[in-house]
Amino acid sequence: MNIFSVTILGSSSALPTSHRFPTAQVVRLNEQLFLIDCGEGTQIQLRRFGFKMGRINHIFISHLHGDHIYGLPGLISSLALYGKKGELHIYAHSDLPQMMAGMMKFMNEVTDLQVKYHPLNFHRSAVIYEDKRIKISSFPLKHRISCCGFLFQELPSDLHLDKQALEQFEIPVTQRNNIKNGADLVLPDGSRQALKGCLQLLDNLTRLIDEVEQWMAENLEEDDLVRLLMTIPGVGLILAHVIRAEIGEIQRFPTFRHLASYAGLAPISDDTAGREGPRHCSSACNPVLRWAFIEAVHGVQRTKGPHGFR
Repeated sequence: MNIFSVTILGSSSALPTSHRFPTAQVVRLNEQLFLIDCGEGTQIQLRRFGFKMGRINHIFISHLHGDHIYGLPGLISSLALYGKKGELHIYAHSDLPQMMAGMMKFMNEVTDLQVKYHPLNFHRSAVIYEDKRIKISSFPLKHRISCCGFLFQELPSDLHLDKQALEQFEIPVTQRNNIKNGADLVLPDGSRQALKGCLQLLDNLTRLIDEVEQWMAENLEEDDLVRLLMTIPGVGLILAHVIRAEIGEIQRFPTFRHLASYAGLAPISDDTAGREGPRHCSSACNPVLRWAFIEAVHGVQRTKGPHGFR
């Protein structure tokens, strides 16, 4: 199941406000992050929403008004300070490299990070980036200066085969690629319908899961506490709401140790005759809250972020 989402980091106009940041959006496809425009405060919003800046390899600048680009020097500097290496691709007007040259000259920290500029076509649509999962095109827009919009298209992906079903039906390795490409398989005992029924059930469950996750993304409100929780590595929107709901009023815990004990994250030991026994976490806790924190740790372990922790 692919995660395809858009997060608006800022939607303010040229003049700043106390409630909204200048223009910037993040398009997420699974673990890939694409940044569209980079107004002032973009990197603050990236941290606030829990995005890992080190995963940004492509930045798209619609036009060269200040409220769309003034956050770019600071973001590049921070990426370099985080130790990001390799290439950072920026798709923008051909004048942007000249505008950035003076500031980049004094960024001594930008050594291993190579900034690659790609000029946009402001006269007709053009494909500017494509990999096996996504295609991104630019197209001209009417504005006071040259301006482009960006179209993100998710490309069809290969079907995923269920390992247990492969073993259950003893499907030969030589036929698995054909099945992934949509071919039917008739088993020796003629149980084609049984296999087809299993696959249809799997498709229906996947569709229902997608619908539930879409509903949650659209209906779960993000308040300041949820956004703060999402800055913790491994904590996304759903886990943030679970943790918030299970903790309730944080004031009811006199210290952080009381909260850790309530969550079942404070190891205790069985001491006998002055000898310290093995340490373990008590089962007398809030099991849902402990599960949420453990899930967050598993997420951190699976992904190495810009801070280098695992």
